[in-house]
Amino acid sequence: MVQFQILLNDNQVGKTFRYNLEEAAALGALIMKTGSWEEFPVKGISTSDLKGFGQRLRDYGINGC
Repeated sequence: MVQFQILLNDNQVGKTFRYNLEEAAALGALIMKTGSWEEFPVKGISTSDLKGFGQRLRDYGINGC
């Protein structure tokens, strides 16, 4: 299970996300490929930063840590 929250200025933005490992890896790969994610609760984040987040999410899904 992968669980994460998005924080902005130490305050949680949006909901807590929970995915099984396979879902996390697939979502991370999609974010890496497209540079976007409609559910991401912060507007104005750069495409490269979002792709980096996607890569970390994919890696967590693949490696389980």
